[in-house]
Amino acid sequence: MLTMKKNIYLNFKDIDFRIFSSLICLFFLSNFYFVTFESSSLAQGLLASAIVVSGLSYKKGLFFGFGLKKTSAFLGGVFLLLLISLVVFALSGNLKSLTAIALIPLMFASLCFAQRIATTNTNKILHTFFVFLILLIIFGWLGLLGVTQYGNYLRAAKGFPPFSEQSHYALSVGLIAVAYTFSASKKEFIFIFINLLAQALLLPNLTLLVFCALSAFAFSLRFRSKYYIIFLPPFLITTVWASFIFISEVDYFSNRLSFQDSTNVTTLVWIQGWELAHKTFFDTGGLGVGLQMLGLDESQLTEASYKIQNIAGRALNIEDGGFLASKIISETGAMGFAIVLLYILSICKFIKNMAWTNKSLKSGGGVNDSSRRRAFLGGMLFAFIVEMFFRGYGYFSPGLFLVFSAWLADKISKSKNPLHPHIAGLNTPKLS
Repeated sequence: MLTMKKNIYLNFKDIDFRIFSSLICLFFLSNFYFVTFESSSLAQGLLASAIVVSGLSYKKGLFFGFGLKKTSAFLGGVFLLLLISLVVFALSGNLKSLTAIALIPLMFASLCFAQRIATTNTNKILHTFFVFLILLIIFGWLGLLGVTQYGNYLRAAKGFPPFSEQSHYALSVGLIAVAYTFSASKKEFIFIFINLLAQALLLPNLTLLVFCALSAFAFSLRFRSKYYIIFLPPFLITTVWASFIFISEVDYFSNRLSFQDSTNVTTLVWIQGWELAHKTFFDTGGLGVGLQMLGLDESQLTEASYKIQNIAGRALNIEDGGFLASKIISETGAMGFAIVLLYILSICKFIKNMAWTNKSLKSGGGVNDSSRRRAFLGGMLFAFIVEMFFRGYGYFSPGLFLVFSAWLADKISKSKNPLHPHIAGLNTPKLS
């Protein structure tokens, strides 16, 4: 089991202010820009944030330690993205396809941020993210109390300052909370779990409730395998049984978890996401409709789409698919399906390694320090399950930016410190 501090520890001297400032820009500035300037998406704010993050994180020798093979793969991905965007534009004549090119500066900004993370002391990284997590939780409570409403947030239907809506807050705080759980002390985990659970029930917010379950699961992986096998089944049975009893008594949750002839818009949006992925995949022969082209043609609408229009009076979440897997598969077809499958395999390998190798780690020394870093970075990828399969908002997402940065940072860290590669890391299948 990973050995770490027993108490909640805060020391502002241990914060890396470049990383902390970058997190502020990514999660706060992008949402603030979106609400204040009433933009159509988070893309503009995220691009502005990426410029600041690049300036804060840039170091000489950007690709140093990344290796020739990985550098070539990264630049090849950039070129492929550019090529696909231009081909889709040439075939469709729709300028919206060219907006995917805006992902290229985000990729380079992610690499800068990844390099900063990979070359920073592990304790500083974890402490910086924990302090930022506390800040997010504080904003969550202030938003719940309604004391931070001002300006355009007062006119926003779901304004939750500094986030544009509750779900964006949930995706942000949940991502970091679950990732940090893999390296948290028991007291830190209890603090995180209680705050997330309380906010999930008081708001109420199903996305936060899902993150609570993931956080508990992540912490359970830290137990020795024999205890894990003995206690996990009865714990899961009891938890699921108690959850169903509670959820059935609360209309907010029961409506969203009812799939039989559902009239709840949130549930229908999720169903619509899977229908869009299925319909566009087979209608295009596995090619997809093209980058950023989802939702631009009425022929793409599904049965759930028409139900949503009847209930809400307009189409909802057609262009973003409702969650990232839907958008990727719908727009890139077989390639998107392969990406999603690769992600699932990576998560399975990460969970397996966390569950079965943590018990052999010893306290102190470089091995433990390296494993904690990689457990945290891998935890980012694991926590992204929610945005990938349940609730997301497209490619221009602070969460996706952070997860991509974590994945790159893990690759850089492996190159710089290849100790015990079997110890809980991402261990993603090779792309080439």
